[in-house]
Amino acid sequence: MNYYCNPVKTYIGEDTIGNLPEIINSLKLKTDSIVFLHRGNDFADSDEYKKIVDGLKNHNTIELFYTQSNPSLQDVVDLLIKLKGIDYSLVIGVGGGSIMDISKALRTLKNSDLTDRIELKSVLKDRKYSSYPLNECKLIEIPTTTGTGSEVTPFASLWDKKEGVKYSLSGESIYADVAIIDRSMVKSLPGEIAVSTGLDALCHAVEAYWAKSSNNISRMYSLKAIKLIIENIIKVSKNSADSKAKGNLLTGSFFAGMAFSNTKTTSCHSISYPLTLMFGIPHGTAAFLSLSEMFKINKTTLINTDEFYRAFGTDDVPKKISSLFKVTGISPKLSDYGVKLSDIDELTDRSFTKGRMDNNPVVIEKSVLKEVFKRML
Repeated sequence: MNYYCNPVKTYIGEDTIGNLPEIINSLKLKTDSIVFLHRGNDFADSDEYKKIVDGLKNHNTIELFYTQSNPSLQDVVDLLIKLKGIDYSLVIGVGGGSIMDISKALRTLKNSDLTDRIELKSVLKDRKYSSYPLNECKLIEIPTTTGTGSEVTPFASLWDKKEGVKYSLSGESIYADVAIIDRSMVKSLPGEIAVSTGLDALCHAVEAYWAKSSNNISRMYSLKAIKLIIENIIKVSKNSADSKAKGNLLTGSFFAGMAFSNTKTTSCHSISYPLTLMFGIPHGTAAFLSLSEMFKINKTTLINTDEFYRAFGTDDVPKKISSLFKVTGISPKLSDYGVKLSDIDELTDRSFTKGRMDNNPVVIEKSVLKEVFKRML
């Protein structure tokens, strides 16, 4: 029996952010205080920023900035302390995956009285947050990159950088109330970021397709995402100013998010976490690096292979992936990111993320993964 659920109310279209006042009114907020989280910098000078601020002018808006990638536990605690005593009833996250992850945390952990990363680590490890009341606090996510799909998923990644461990918020209570997919939000996105985040979305789509927990609807979204992302990553790689292609990547990322919101990711993402933590490889690139090798391992488990190959445009998937490395200019070799043969044992040990590697359709032994890493060097 197949089961699929995604409760996020999604608004899609050009200049959808212009409807923000009406969207907020539909949420029937209990207080007038709204947290508006974004990356600041150049975004604060954009027309899109001005439209959002204008849409919030009748509310008590607390504006926060976050410029880092892969939010740390302490970063989240610091923001919660800054908001202590403010009875905000809506969080609006405008940005990439890191912004949306923090937005989910600020909604979920409101009034948690956390004071340091150790306390937050305990909350995450023991899933104490699953019993927290949501305090009638709503969440709107507005993506400005083309890769996470986080606006429609029930997950948020938070990183303990001191110990080199990734933790997650997960569960149906983590879903946003509203997602706004507005193509104007990515028209000025630098081409290299559109490509890197797009590769992350491609991995989301492929992994959702072969995940143990895949279903008919998630695979439908996967196929739509794969085709759209591959076609438009090539276009953006050749012309970084192609705003239409970047808009299509945003749609592809959304489809991928709809797919893996129900399935979680698998081996590629499990492997990506230590690659990012140990070597600073951007998340999307880190996930994409192992996609070809994982395809070879998982190939025999694919359902409706003809449909899968049509989405890729070929039945030689490794060759297509190799061509994507070439057209994007991203190196497929781990050695180019500073990985050495002596790192393989630790990298292997840290690649078995619970809920990700065990969601892979084929059991991957450590001995097998070590050989995979050696080939990737």
